[in-house]
Amino acid sequence: MRLLGKPFEEWESNDPELQEFEARIDALDSGIATLKVLMDQYQLKLHDLKDELGGKSNVSME
Repeated sequence: MRLLGKPFEEWESNDPELQEFEARIDALDSGIATLKVLMDQYQLKLHDLKDELGGKSNVSME
């Protein structure tokens, strides 16, 4: 794994698309980021969370 670690590290450091993605993730509130990941993983939509978080408008505020 050490042989592949350095090339991957260099690629991650120099890839503009990956840097843009990481900047967008860093800018998100950690709670919102976690919720978005869970929604993606479990294929949830905003209306699926209305009972837990209130109305659809509450969920979509962020």
